[in-house]
Amino acid sequence: MEKPEIMKPGTRFTNGDMELTVLSFAENGGRNLALLIRHDDGMFITVRNLQPYNGAYCWTWGHYFDGLTEALKDYKKRFNDL
Repeated sequence: MEKPEIMKPGTRFTNGDMELTVLSFAENGGRNLALLIRHDDGMFITVRNLQPYNGAYCWTWGHYFDGLTEALKDYKKRFNDL
């Protein structure tokens, strides 16, 4: 694994066939949490440990949401656990 990097809100990146934008990013003790939006369908994704890997990005897990309200609730809960 490559060293994790800080992702600023508004950062756009491609992961496989997904175009994503970072909406929020938090880091604590080498772990991080990000809230992303997927461009092709507007799906929101909360991910843990977002980091570069072999020219793409990977994450430990992701939770997918159709609506921003649900995604924000999940992000806030997981942010408090971070």
